[in-house]
Amino acid sequence: MNIFSLAVAFLLSHAFVACTPIKSGTLESRSAQTCADPSLATLFVSSFSHTRTAHLIEVLTITVDYQSTIGTADVYDIQNPSFLAWATPQPFTVPIHQIKRGDGEDFIFLPEVNGTVPSVSGWSTEGVTAYAYATQVCGSVPLLSVFNSATSDHWWTTNAADHARLVATGRWVDAGVPFYVLPLPYDNEP
Repeated sequence: MNIFSLAVAFLLSHAFVACTPIKSGTLESRSAQTCADPSLATLFVSSFSHTRTAHLIEVLTITVDYQSTIGTADVYDIQNPSFLAWATPQPFTVPIHQIKRGDGEDFIFLPEVNGTVPSVSGWSTEGVTAYAYATQVCGSVPLLSVFNSATSDHWWTTNAADHARLVATGRWVDAGVPFYVLPLPYDNEP
């Protein structure tokens, strides 16, 4: 290709761009950041109390500290890492409250809605356990909940296959998605 051909191509490309009409209102400004910092996320674990027949989800270090201070009075055995979320308030997250049934034998976790602490008849709010997303954004995944009415126990997972296997037993029913969390690297494995 010679210099003349390159010059013509260059001029024509600029002429095309200069003659292309710009539609008003089609340009969007960059939206504000809407994700919490994932590097500040903390590991949450699922633990189980044999004396209560109840599962909890909590920050790993809080569970370890609790176990070492209460001795054998009410032991919660760590079952598995569950997900990543935040232990402190972060932009774009909502507080997740631990809600205890009146007799203390079952727990659920619910987000604040528009700054209102959740309340469930016959249950008491024990405080904020985590900060997570109220909707599925920023690479988050649903925290899937199941409920066993025979033992009055809830359990949570981000693994859809684990959730489906428990529901398939007939002893557990789907209890919905209370909030959205960051996944662990192996959450999508069967």
